[in-house]
Amino acid sequence: MATSGSAAGRVRRTQEERSADSRRRVIEAAVSSLETNGYAGTTTAVVALKAGLSRGGLFHQYPTKVDLMIDVVEETYREEMVAYDAWLAQVTDPHERYFGLIDRMWELLQRPKGMAVLEIMVGARSDPVLAKRLAPLQRRLDLNSQKLIAQQMARAGVEATADDAPMMRLAVAAVRGLVIEKMFTEHPEELHAAVKRLREMFELYQRHRAETAARDGRGGEGGG
Repeated sequence: MATSGSAAGRVRRTQEERSADSRRRVIEAAVSSLETNGYAGTTTAVVALKAGLSRGGLFHQYPTKVDLMIDVVEETYREEMVAYDAWLAQVTDPHERYFGLIDRMWELLQRPKGMAVLEIMVGARSDPVLAKRLAPLQRRLDLNSQKLIAQQMARAGVEATADDAPMMRLAVAAVRGLVIEKMFTEHPEELHAAVKRLREMFELYQRHRAETAARDGRGGEGGG
């Protein structure tokens, strides 16, 4: 009776739940392989082995390696947006909600999934099929991120200008570069200091913009 009751007490997972669990294991295996083996060494065979699936089982979900890599990028972005939203929900200071995004980006990109995405981006240079799929996806994700930043700029009282997009790209590129640099440096404390300096540069830039706008608003008084 105990055995029967135990069996009856088990909750059978739906096909959707099994598929979701399988997908999670595949994503985790791909991230682990990208972190250890890089893009070139991350094959579907390696990922299937790490995920505990047959190659046929992996192929059912991801017909190609590129399909899997694209899903890793999209899943990582979804998780990052959840993390940003959770952080923003706890921060009330408009200044910190805007400039603190640089610190949050630095934290998130250092995670295994953040590093995996960087590996995929670099891998696209030698994989034209991946590059063709990744480019429009990255543009869409960048646009969504710019909208998030623009919202925080408005709340911080920062007036939007034509320089915003290049400055945002500079911040993202700088942080990505520092994360890559972390793999080689013997002085990680310098990278943390660099992120701090990057934030200070942006704060100084925005302060200069505000002072210039205030001066110009007085008819250019004091200029020249």
